[in-house]
Amino acid sequence: MPDVSIKEINNLEKLFLDLIDYDLIIKGADYAKYYFILRSISEEFEDPELIQMDPISYEEMKVLQKNSDKAEEVL
Repeated sequence: MPDVSIKEINNLEKLFLDLIDYDLIIKGADYAKYYFILRSISEEFEDPELIQMDPISYEEMKVLQKNSDKAEEVL
């Protein structure tokens, strides 16, 4: 899509996520897979502030678990 810039794609993606209230369905195994891939990539950066990979809170974990359970039912 040469007519669309990366910035425009990023803006559209953010708008889409805002519209669906970030309510994404993903299997727990897929989440864990990509979490650890991103974590290993983040360790390669010189600036640790570039990619924040802080542990999630208990409340965030509950939301992820709920969405994961929903994904298991749907998928």
